[in-house]
Amino acid sequence: MNKVFIVTVGEYSDYHIEAVFTDKSIADEFVIQFNNRNKSDYDKATVEEFPLDNPKDSWEVTLVWMKQDGTVISTRPGFNEELGLYHYDKRNDSILYVVATTDPIRAIKVTNEHRAQLIANNLWGKTYNDN
Repeated sequence: MNKVFIVTVGEYSDYHIEAVFTDKSIADEFVIQFNNRNKSDYDKATVEEFPLDNPKDSWEVTLVWMKQDGTVISTRPGFNEELGLYHYDKRNDSILYVVATTDPIRAIKVTNEHRAQLIANNLWGKTYNDN
């Protein structure tokens, strides 16, 4: 399977793609030069590897249930779930969010960012149909 090597920088809402390569050695060289010019520990570039044309039935996601205060109720792996799916659960005053990752820690960080945006925009407790 073909792969792409994505150079990323930052965390949370500052997380972004800096460059994309088909050759890992070129991506690694880019990271070295980028990090040598940027002395901040926060903005260090890293290479992430992703398969190209990954068939839909192999997409792996993590589902996160989180309360308004950021308490994680639970996480679980999933497959073929709708990415970015958001659902508000009135019974538990919580949200369900689907994140494209198999890493539960990363999924929790992404969900927490989504939670903070909902609160900041006064949308906590509303469904998409309420807006």
